[in-house]
Amino acid sequence: MVTTSATPEGTYAFVATGMSPEATTVTAHFDVMVNAAPRVSSLTVAKPVSGVPQATTSETLAIAGTVSLILVVLDQNAQPMTSETVTWSSANTAIAIVNSAGLATAVAAGTTTVTAMSNTNATIKATVAITVSAAPASVVAGVEMEPGNAEIMAPATQQYRV
Repeated sequence: MVTTSATPEGTYAFVATGMSPEATTVTAHFDVMVNAAPRVSSLTVAKPVSGVPQATTSETLAIAGTVSLILVVLDQNAQPMTSETVTWSSANTAIAIVNSAGLATAVAAGTTTVTAMSNTNATIKATVAITVSAAPASVVAGVEMEPGNAEIMAPATQQYRV
């Protein structure tokens, strides 16, 4: 029996009949089960936490901060698919960018969506909201100069340290 991608899933019963060397008819009965080839059924965005993928739907980063995003890809039988490739993209690259390995980098304050799309079925996608917080403003409490009091005579100069 030869199966192709067009062969429907199911169990097929076969009977083989032949002649033995003693000229006796021999019959064998056997079943062949045809399963569908694995296909992407779902994508889930996750991030590694102590080496274990933890699903995430939103991340908050400071400007220039990064988060490594990974995907959990399952087939129609809820089995992991490690060979599936995806395309990562950012809805607003002025806020955050993402590379082909899923590393998202915060660029400017705001919110955007990062999407992972299956390369074998473009209708299967997973997203994560990225919020980039503005860097806190620096507050200067005071300035001290050294030396505090210096007496100089012209045309001399005095260097101060802050």
